[in-house]
Amino acid sequence: MLKTDIFRYGGQNENYKRKETNTDTMEFYTYKTTGLYHLRNHLPCQDAVYAGKKGRYGLAVIADGVSASLYGALGASLTCEAFQDFVRLEGGRLFQYKKEKTAYLLTEHILYFIETKGFPQVEPVTAKEGKPDVTDFACTLSAVCLDMVTCEAMIIHLGDGNIYSLKKGKIQCLMSPLTLFGHPRFVTTPEAYKMMKIEQKSIAKGEAVILCTDGMREHLPAESGRPADMNHVEMNTNIRLLNQRMKSLIWKDDASYAMIVHW
Repeated sequence: MLKTDIFRYGGQNENYKRKETNTDTMEFYTYKTTGLYHLRNHLPCQDAVYAGKKGRYGLAVIADGVSASLYGALGASLTCEAFQDFVRLEGGRLFQYKKEKTAYLLTEHILYFIETKGFPQVEPVTAKEGKPDVTDFACTLSAVCLDMVTCEAMIIHLGDGNIYSLKKGKIQCLMSPLTLFGHPRFVTTPEAYKMMKIEQKSIAKGEAVILCTDGMREHLPAESGRPADMNHVEMNTNIRLLNQRMKSLIWKDDASYAMIVHW
């Protein structure tokens, strides 16, 4: 029988969840902080994050709303919501589809969410035939769907963030920023599904998958291309130290992460 304990510490930006089954434990962590630019302009954080369990699947998803877009923050929130709904609808078929089909169906599902849930919430400032435009909701997407029975994970990436694996104190970059001529690709970019990167991998016990927005790189060593503190995170207890460090730094850009740990 599934047991659920939820702990919140250090403010509303941090979240920790622990899910237990008879054999395995999944832990979920999220954190986000607002950068100086948005603070000075009295704007909310443009990032949206989620990590938790949906049926037999452990999910982590992070979306970075584009500040230059009119409704980037709303687009990021709807993208996170759309990914959760997509997994709910597709279930195990997600692991059977070809990558191209998954990418196409997911981007179409996100655009459907934006049009049906986002459009009614906003004024048609850039109205085209009386409607807003999907590009006003531009954001990136990084996500992982972990089957808690088979321990197979579907890792999905589009944009300028990073996805890492942390295992036995060692970090491996699973997905690097996806850009074209230095510019990130967004879920609302025409034919975004053609640029989306999807990989499937097994997640071992003691391994964590960490999704980071591009803002996390601000205080990371450029030569390493990886989070400097992640090697010192001993999963369960020392993640608090990572969050404390994030609080102590000044971030120019919004910075967020979402994490799944498989015990």
